[in-house]
Amino acid sequence: MQIQKAFFQASDLPAQLIVVSLDRCVVLPGTIIIINLNNSFRQHIDFIQRENNGILGIVNSQNIETIKIGTLAKILAVQLSGQDVILEVKTVGRFQIKEVLTKNPLVVRFKFVQVENEQNNIKALYNTLCERFNKFLQLTGRQFLEGGFESISDRIDSMANALSTDIGWRQEILETIDVKKRLEKILNTLDLEMRKFETQIKIFQNIGKNLKNEQDKKILELLHQDIHKQLGITDDKEDDIAEYQKRLDSIDLPEKAREEAEKELERLSRMSPSSSEAEVVRTYLGLIIDLPWETYTEDGLDIKKARKILQEDHYGLESIKETIIENLAVKVLNPNARGAILCFVGPPGVGKTSMGKSIARALGREFYRISLGGVRDEAEIRGHRRTYIGALPGNIIQGIQRAGTNNPVFMLDEIDKLGSDHRGDPSSALLEALDPEQNNSFSDHYLSVPFDLSKVMFITTANDLYSIPNPLRDRMEVIQLPGYTQEEKVKIAEKHLVPRQIMSKGLADKNIQFSEAAIKNIIASYTAEAGVRELEQKIAKICRKIAVGIIENNSRGFKIHKQDVKKYLGNGQQCEQRLKNILPGVVAGLAWTPMGGELLYIETLVFKDPNPSCELTGQLGDVMQESAMIALNFAQANIGQFNIEDENFFNENKVHIHVPGGAVPKDGPSAGITMLTALISRATGKRVRDDIAMTGEITLRGDVVAVGGVKEKVLAAYREGIKCIILPKNNKQDIDDIPSEIKKKMQFKFFHNMIDAVNFALKD
Repeated sequence: MQIQKAFFQASDLPAQLIVVSLDRCVVLPGTIIIINLNNSFRQHIDFIQRENNGILGIVNSQNIETIKIGTLAKILAVQLSGQDVILEVKTVGRFQIKEVLTKNPLVVRFKFVQVENEQNNIKALYNTLCERFNKFLQLTGRQFLEGGFESISDRIDSMANALSTDIGWRQEILETIDVKKRLEKILNTLDLEMRKFETQIKIFQNIGKNLKNEQDKKILELLHQDIHKQLGITDDKEDDIAEYQKRLDSIDLPEKAREEAEKELERLSRMSPSSSEAEVVRTYLGLIIDLPWETYTEDGLDIKKARKILQEDHYGLESIKETIIENLAVKVLNPNARGAILCFVGPPGVGKTSMGKSIARALGREFYRISLGGVRDEAEIRGHRRTYIGALPGNIIQGIQRAGTNNPVFMLDEIDKLGSDHRGDPSSALLEALDPEQNNSFSDHYLSVPFDLSKVMFITTANDLYSIPNPLRDRMEVIQLPGYTQEEKVKIAEKHLVPRQIMSKGLADKNIQFSEAAIKNIIASYTAEAGVRELEQKIAKICRKIAVGIIENNSRGFKIHKQDVKKYLGNGQQCEQRLKNILPGVVAGLAWTPMGGELLYIETLVFKDPNPSCELTGQLGDVMQESAMIALNFAQANIGQFNIEDENFFNENKVHIHVPGGAVPKDGPSAGITMLTALISRATGKRVRDDIAMTGEITLRGDVVAVGGVKEKVLAAYREGIKCIILPKNNKQDIDDIPSEIKKKMQFKFFHNMIDAVNFALKD
């Protein structure tokens, strides 16, 4: 580790200094250390790097009121890990505290302490120190990293760092500005340490002559501890070792984990406490001790209670609740059964995350959630190998540690947004964690010993099922949450959203009430979504405006009616997309998106052109472009069956097919029948009713092929006031998932033949 010269100039120093106080540690200049700080210090890091050139102060917290001299440090690297801030800093000099400005954080006015260290009368003394220090290193078997020190002062400070961990002595060395006096103190301490160590070796040699077995060696260890006490050389390092050993002995650990912990503890005993390697080992031992190897939560497997909790927390979604109850029932009959990995798939705001919280509450387990959106590094899942400073365990092991139990409900949010690059494939790393056949010995690179995840109840969420890699999807039981009808949204708002927002804004039921008509107006005119997230945002906005009225005007008792909504939210967004009195050549199609179902209009234009061709606009993907060409070619080949008078209609004219909303890319295998109907509508001059929508892929044989996302598409059509939907015949069974109140108000027509479907759409 090379210490760089000219690390900062005097002009780099800030006017005020943010100071970090460390427990049981005094850091001298001339070394690189790792500092662990809690999350409250995170907000000061940017300021230190931006305004203070990365320079901060370090003092010992035990005598913080009396300390006048501290250590200046320069930040080399910052690692943000969960609730911790890990700093790698180089100590570069001394500072004198002139005035304490604030105590939390500790901010001081200071003076940089200049050290006159190139005096000729100290060279001989310095050479003597170097000679004896090298003998001390040989005697004790310690290592000392030398190189690149700027001055004698830096060199002797570095020696003092490696010599003793006594806080009082190190603080005394720090406050000794005169280099000669500091040399003399270090030399005296070095002579004393060498005499103690030589005496200790003689004692051990005499005792160890008759040692024959492990029991004798254990006796020698005890004698070693006693001799240290008699010589008065016990230090914080030994206290740390003893504390870690005590904690390890007090917990149940698997055999491999205990062996690894004992090995690391033995390594720690041979290291300098202030070294960066020692900090890595201490962090690892803390993880081993804190992990809940044998700690778990007893499941409250009461089916009636679980059903009640799910009903209280969520309105509707009956099939999803029933699936969850089924999984809990299996746990009642067979507690050792490996539960299914549930995957909630649906648009934003339909309650995927809150459903996971409800499951945890029903089971009486801890709930922990991590977001996988944008994760591209495999180490985020499996952890970093302990080969460098700042290495951390993966998010799964960190989550288990924070949950404090080895069987939490663990939610992996946005699993469809995992990425991959040169740092590995996180989805492949998840396979081991989610596979019931192998997650009983999950291997985290940082932990390096197996951890049993078989008791964890994993729940994943996604907006788009098809973005999840197939091997990962095969290990999960998919539960679709398609969205809500207007009636369901009204009930959800009345039972959950309004009361929650009234409470969170400091209001009371007597202050504000929403009429059902007002809620319906917000849904119809101000939101266009499958879920209820935007609806809650609008309700929250109204509640905030009510809060302003209460504070400023001392008003009381607001009743929000339909006509009041505009006053609070402004003009509506005209969320309804349905067109009225549409022209020939325009047909409403139904599309599926990760945000839910959507009404999508296909427009066609046909006109004379000396070079007949087909033009496609609207940012259509490859699949939709293929659907358009199939529809056009099928119409040309079967023009006689559609009662088109001009047999050369498509051969002598240019055809333009457009899907509005050109800024949004569109693709998917469900627009074929819509495009064919739009072309025939334009050719015959017949309009399609504005309350008809359709979806279905087509083939050159003339078949209408089944598509996915039927429930989401039907809900979108229902929201837009569509009365009749044309579907492929093979999708007939999907109608069973549609709520009964919607099926009563809508007409569904199923076709296997493309010609029959088009003729039905145009017959009126």
